[in-house]
Amino acid sequence: MKKLLGLAAMAIALCGLLVSCASTGGKEAFVSSVEHPRTYIIDLADAKTGNVSKFAALNGTTIYGSNNEFTDFLKFDPPQVGDTFEVHYKGVSDIDIPGIELCISNHSTWNNLISQEQCEYALAEDIKAGVPFEGVKTYVLDGSAPNANAKIFFDLYYDNCLIKNDPEKYPVTGKKAVITWEKTGVETTNTALDSGEVVTRPEGPITFDVNIADAMKMIQFDVGDADDSGNIKNYKSFINITDCPQFKYYLPKAGDTVNFTFKGKSDTAIQGPIICALVDQSEAAGWWKEVGAANWQVTLAESIPADEEFTITASMELASDCVGGLTVFAIYDAYEGARGALWIYSKE
Repeated sequence: MKKLLGLAAMAIALCGLLVSCASTGGKEAFVSSVEHPRTYIIDLADAKTGNVSKFAALNGTTIYGSNNEFTDFLKFDPPQVGDTFEVHYKGVSDIDIPGIELCISNHSTWNNLISQEQCEYALAEDIKAGVPFEGVKTYVLDGSAPNANAKIFFDLYYDNCLIKNDPEKYPVTGKKAVITWEKTGVETTNTALDSGEVVTRPEGPITFDVNIADAMKMIQFDVGDADDSGNIKNYKSFINITDCPQFKYYLPKAGDTVNFTFKGKSDTAIQGPIICALVDQSEAAGWWKEVGAANWQVTLAESIPADEEFTITASMELASDCVGGLTVFAIYDAYEGARGALWIYSKE
């Protein structure tokens, strides 16, 4: 198994969809006194990544994008479902752009914080080279609420969904752009200035009891490694539990224990043991850090039936600190007739 897990680490390092996580390994965390739902004011010129957005083709496709980070403003009171973002912008582009769309994302777990429908309507339209454009758009969160470990980005795109929805109104731009943002006159919400309280991490080891369904309600096992002849050797799932409420203020550290469980049904039987390990897949951890104890692989189940309710439980003590996130890496060996299982949680 060790060899298989090493190959998985290599795959993670090469995966372009994985994104970074912020560390909350300190002894204190700030809790805002502002009630939710609340409204956050965002001026795109205030992005931590700078007031210049350079749009380049994403992954060699025809979609052009720019990522604008606002984690430092929001991390002391992470947005929750039902909150509102009021996005102000004033910029100048070096090329004509028929329309730009905005998607608000948690880059720690690569999930959107607003609906796909909101992502697909225009933030700004009919942008002309050298001509200032400005405006305000409001977005309401209905995606997964991030916790204090999240990195929050306002991702801008063109030549994407707008073209699919209305190709005549939003024709293909097909080239790179640079937009320089200017201050609009509003102040971006800085949650560090909210009056609140400081939560101190208790002394000594902590036990975290985690229901995986709080972070992921469907668990897909995909094809894993293959031998030189192309034969499938195993099936894998990377279950990111960073957004579970138990880690709202702190990630586990060396000496802590993580107990986790999942109750659900599988669409296919698994005729062999499912092994798991705890890893940190964040950028700060170099995309792969084994954080479990010396015997860091544990068995989730000896087998799983098809279409019957099952419950898996496991416990693991950490040998090292999580620095940016926590993932349950689960794997089972291939056998004749095996395929990637889909687990769907059972409502209590």
